[in-house]
Amino acid sequence: MKKILSVILATMMLFSGFALSASAATEESWLPGDVSSSQCVIVFNFNNGKAKTSLPVYDPQLGNFVATDGVTGTYRMLPTSADAHKAGTFIYLPQVTPPDGSAFDGWYVEAQYSPSGYPMSLTGGSVYYIPEGAAGKEIQFTAWYSPAEAEEDTLATVMNILIKVFGAIIGIIMYGGNTEAGVQMMEKILGGVMG
Repeated sequence: MKKILSVILATMMLFSGFALSASAATEESWLPGDVSSSQCVIVFNFNNGKAKTSLPVYDPQLGNFVATDGVTGTYRMLPTSADAHKAGTFIYLPQVTPPDGSAFDGWYVEAQYSPSGYPMSLTGGSVYYIPEGAAGKEIQFTAWYSPAEAEEDTLATVMNILIKVFGAIIGIIMYGGNTEAGVQMMEKILGGVMG
């Protein structure tokens, strides 16, 4: 009986070893810098702008991700773990420092990867959920800008206020209450100084 039992146990151990090796062969292994068949790559075109915060950039020499400041140009956001960038998971869209004279309007994404099903612009810093059907593909985002509003000349505004206030005081003291004459005198004095 012991011999039969040992033969049965040996046979079970042999088949369990085959089952283990078969399951290990079908499971994908993931290393930093890899993209499995169930993951996608997110591509950001900063369009002359740059990231406000550091982003993980894969360094092939180190074989790992490095937090990098001031990312610009085209940035390929690779998955940083085996579970990242799969359908249903999310990423944060980078916030952008726009080029001079521009204001950042958002990230433009094509209809097939847009949450609404139409091409749309999503704000920087918002959460983006990776949609079904994105596995093995690249999702493209492009930074959109509009012309920035011209900044008001702060010095000129402050000087105009000071001219009116001090001109009114001088008009009251020197011109017997004629504030307009005081303002004209201050404009002449400061106009000569300011050029």
